[in-house]
Amino acid sequence: MMLTGTFHTGVMTTLVQEIISVYPLLNPSSLTAAASNRVCNALALLQCVASHTETRGLFLNGEFSYPTTPQDSI
Repeated sequence: MMLTGTFHTGVMTTLVQEIISVYPLLNPSSLTAAASNRVCNALALLQCVASHTETRGLFLNGEFSYPTTPQDSI
């Protein structure tokens, strides 16, 4: 599996957006099974990126670009 050649900025952005999108659903608890499944899948993909030898260093050094979200919008 070749991760470095297939990863584009949009992929990491999308994964981070999937994770951020569930925060408003946590309080009060209104997280649906579908939303939970989506965020779990995004976290699993990020875990693959973080554990793969070709992408681990990039991930740990924050060399994948993704947008930051202001605290008040979470």
